[in-house]
Amino acid sequence: MSTFHINKISLAMAFALASTSMSSKAVEFNTDMLDTADKANIDFSRFSKANYILPGLYQLALRVNDQNVGEYPFNYYPRDNEADSSEACVSPQIVSELGLKPAALNKVTYWHQGECADFSQLDGTTVRGDLSNSSLQLSVPQAWIEYSDPNWVPSSRWDEGIPGLLLDYNLNASMSRPNEGSNSQNASISGTVGANAGAWRLRGDYQGSYSRASGSSQSSQHNMDWSRVYMYRALPALRSTLSVGGELSLIQYFRLLALYRDVFKQR
Repeated sequence: MSTFHINKISLAMAFALASTSMSSKAVEFNTDMLDTADKANIDFSRFSKANYILPGLYQLALRVNDQNVGEYPFNYYPRDNEADSSEACVSPQIVSELGLKPAALNKVTYWHQGECADFSQLDGTTVRGDLSNSSLQLSVPQAWIEYSDPNWVPSSRWDEGIPGLLLDYNLNASMSRPNEGSNSQNASISGTVGANAGAWRLRGDYQGSYSRASGSSQSSQHNMDWSRVYMYRALPALRSTLSVGGELSLIQYFRLLALYRDVFKQR
C-alpha cells in the first residue's frame, strides 16, 4: 500500500492555481486530509471569498469598457487591513490615461500612501481582476468618460513616440529598345523623408525623374523637386493638431524655421 505526504508548499501552489482558474467563484476546501500543523499554518478562509486574488505583483492587460488600453504591472494589496480581501492598485499615471472627464478625475481618491486609486466616488465604476486570462477589467459609466469609440484614442493616451528618421520611396524604371530608332531609359522616384523629435514631426514630400535617349540623337534629362515640406505636432490639451508649412520650397521652409526660432528666443 502506497502513502503520499502532502507538504504545505505543494498545497499553497495548488490553492494559488485554484484561485487563478476559479477567481470569480467562492472556493471551499475539505481540510480533513491535512494534519493539525498544516491546518494551523494555512488560512483557507481567504479562498471562500469570490474574486479573491492573493496579494502580489501581476502583469495584466488593462481593459476599459471592453477596450484594450495596454499591459501594465499591478500590485494587489489587502484593503483597509482586511486580510481576507485584496484590491488591484491602479497608479495615478494609469488613471491619467483612462480618458476620464476633469470632474471624474477630481472624484478619484487614493489609498496605500497615495499609490492606488479609489473609484468608489464614481458611481457605477467597478474594477475586477481575472487571472484566468491575465486581465484587469475596469467598467466606467459613459457619464465619466470624455468620449468612447473603438476607432478613437483619448487625448490622455496620445504618445509622442520615439525619436527617429524615416525614408519612404517609390521607384519605377523602364527601358525601351526598338528595332529602329533610339533606345530610351526612364526612371521616376517619389516619396517622403522625415524626422521625429519629441512631439514634432518633420516631413518632406519629393519627386524626381530621369530620362535618357541613345542613338542618332543622344540626350538626357533629370530633375528633383520638393513638392511639400511641413511640420506638425499634436496638441492634446486642445484635442487637435498644429501644422506648419505646406507648399514651400526647402529654402523657404528653413527660413520659416529660423523665423520661429528668433521669435521664441525673444520670449
